[in-house]
Formats: sequence, structure tokens, C-alpha cells
Amino acid sequence: MPCAASPTHTWPASSKSSQRRGPPATRRPWSNGGRARQRATGAGPNHHLVLDDRLLVTLVGLRFQLPHKVLAVMFGVDRSTVTRAVHEVRPLLAQRGFAVPDRPGIRLETLADVFAYAAAEVDFGYQGLARDFPDQISAPPRKPAKDAPSEQVAAYQRARKQQSSRRICVEHTIAEPKQWRSLQRYIGRREYFDKTFQAIAGLVSDRTALR
Repeated sequence: MPCAASPTHTWPASSKSSQRRGPPATRRPWSNGGRARQRATGAGPNHHLVLDDRLLVTLVGLRFQLPHKVLAVMFGVDRSTVTRAVHEVRPLLAQRGFAVPDRPGIRLETLADVFAYAAAEVDFGYQGLARDFPDQISAPPRKPAKDAPSEQVAAYQRARKQQSSRRICVEHTIAEPKQWRSLQRYIGRREYFDKTFQAIAGLVSDRTALR
């Protein structure tokens, strides 16, 4: 004897499903369902830094390579505000170029500018370079022979001292960027190193041009 099929039981519709606001495909996931705003307009991190403070926080970051979180505590703002300020100001500093001593208003921006205005004071190892470019490169005078007259030796000493006095500025300029922590041991992101180096080099050239 075949078994009779059991009657199909129909469950009542769920009260929660019947109260849905609409199909899932049409509902916006960011909708608050018509509820009142729980956060006041303008709330959140403080992104306000005046231009002077943005420049100052960038210079402090370049000079001492402090974490942005530390700079944020120093300036009383959110870390993202410091990061935004550095990303805005650092490229502007890098685009300024490099100052030229005794030539105010001139800034070197390309390699062609460097070759056009550069003048170098070199040591004994670059005598050949000074011979090929006598108008731009100055090297110490050649040392006279052992049997040279005293007048020639005295003239050599005076010329060597004068050239050394001019070259000491070049030595200081080379050493000064090494005092910036960002160039002593760079720990930032690789794609920002070029702008960091150019910004520091431009600032160092400004200080050198004022000497």
C-alpha cells in the first residue's frame, strides 16, 4: 500500500522580513535609515595649520626627521594634518632651485644652469680640471721646486693661503647637508627621497649664499 504524501506546511511570514525597507540591491549601505546625525558638522581631526606653521613643521621634519606623530603632539594637531602639510610644502621647497653666492635673484634649477654659473674651488687632485676650465675652476698653485728662490716660495705660500680661504666655504657647504638627520640616515619612503634631498640642498644653498 503506497504511503500517502504528507500535506505541505506553510509557515507564516516573518515579521522582520515583512518590515524590510526594500530589496537589498536598492538599499544604500551608508544610509542611516533616516535617523538623526550622531556627529556634529565639522567634527573629527583638526586639519587647520596656518601657512607659517605648515612651513615650520616641514622644516623641523626635514632637519630632525621626527615622526609625524611627535610633530602632531608638538603642534597640537592630528597626525594626518602634519602629513598633509609636509606633502604640500616639501615639493615647493624642492622646486625653488639653488642660490648662487654674490648673485641675488639667480637660482639654479637645471644641470645647464649649474654649468653656466658654477665656480669651483678644488684641491691638488684636480689640477687637470682647473687647467681645462680656468674660468670656472680654481686649484692651488703648483708647488715650486726645492731649489726655487725665496721670492717664488713666498708667492706660492700667499697664493695657496688665498685659495684655501676661498675653498673652506666649499668644504663647509659640502659638510652642512650631513648635519640634517634626513640625510644622515634616511628612513622615509623611497619615492620621497629626491624631493627631500632637493629641498634640503636648496635650503643649504640659501644659507651659504648669505655668508
